[in-house]
Amino acid sequence: MKLRSRHAFVLSVFALGLLACGCGNSDSMGLFPTGPEGDLSRITTCNEKLSSAHSGRPSDEDCIEYAFSRRVLRLKHINTAFNCCPEIEAGVTVRADTIFIGEHESMGGCHCLCLYDLEYEIRGLKPGTYRVIVAQEYLIETDEPLEFTIDLKASPSGVYCVQRDHYPWGS
Repeated sequence: MKLRSRHAFVLSVFALGLLACGCGNSDSMGLFPTGPEGDLSRITTCNEKLSSAHSGRPSDEDCIEYAFSRRVLRLKHINTAFNCCPEIEAGVTVRADTIFIGEHESMGGCHCLCLYDLEYEIRGLKPGTYRVIVAQEYLIETDEPLEFTIDLKASPSGVYCVQRDHYPWGS
């Protein structure tokens, strides 16, 4: 999948996640959400070659670290790629047993890419097994998607990584 179609895919997955979460996720009056809610809580500055110093992960790994406690799931996306001068938009939706994370760059003003760490928090999540799907930019056709299953009852914390062998990872 070329970058342009990957970009369309990222937006599609994010939109589908938002649409899926819009149904049946509020009280009878529609005023107060009753299901899990998630959002982006932190973005680091460009990791450059300091990634391993910040997170303990080499720059050729694209990872999600997770920790679950008291119905709150904290996710840290380590080494996600964006423009060096980005306007990052990201969001989380939860529908049934699937957690969608959509990461998008609305504007990139520089002629370079950087690795960033994005942190998310999902509140009101029940212990259980979930499929995590991360839609991100700058992947190429041969890249393994960042998708995995977590069992929060059996392993309330852990990490999942995929190798990346092209710019900006590992460079």
